[in-house]
Amino acid sequence: MLTKTAATLAVTALVSAAPASADGQLNSVETAYVNTYGQAICEVLDQYPSEEGVKGLGDVIMGEDGFAPDSAADIVNASVLAFCPRHWGLLVALGTAARRNQTGGRVA
Repeated sequence: MLTKTAATLAVTALVSAAPASADGQLNSVETAYVNTYGQAICEVLDQYPSEEGVKGLGDVIMGEDGFAPDSAADIVNASVLAFCPRHWGLLVALGTAARRNQTGGRVA
């Protein structure tokens, strides 16, 4: 079962119309964070290419660094698109699974 953090990040990734953003664009603080930590985010996903890896990133970005869930999703999405697009499929797969859980088995 998807954790709430991973599901939030993944659903946001899946339904984002604009690249890497829950709200259509990164704000200046999110952009600075991605520029500083984007490569490290990708290194975590290289080591943990799983729901647990995405959840761990979300926990750090929200808990230790104080970002809201939507901002954490923006940051993970932007980092993946900018530095490691090889992991975009993981975010899409998690988003699809989360949406299936929310809609009773069908992708909305």
